[in-house]
Amino acid sequence: MKLNIITSKKKNMPHNISSHIKSVEDVNAFLQNLVNESKLNSCQDDDFADYNYYNEKTPTFTEEDVSVYNMMEKSFDVCENANIDVYEIGLAVLRPIIGMN
Repeated sequence: MKLNIITSKKKNMPHNISSHIKSVEDVNAFLQNLVNESKLNSCQDDDFADYNYYNEKTPTFTEEDVSVYNMMEKSFDVCENANIDVYEIGLAVLRPIIGMN
């Protein structure tokens, strides 16, 4: 299965405590949201609890934010089951932002 990541129907996934990742489309929408709406450059391997403001050394995210954004484990599971590389999705989302069209 090849996902057309950039032209996916779900562009951004609004996230809240009841959000769920159930499909590769949801993974794409989640990553699109992180990059395009939250303006966050994240790595799929990072725990959002580990993010700090570099100049203040204080947490970037509240505990509630962390519980919402720490959906990557489910993203890995969904992508693995669909035989899709989650890192490829992340890279495709970041390419236009970092000028790698």
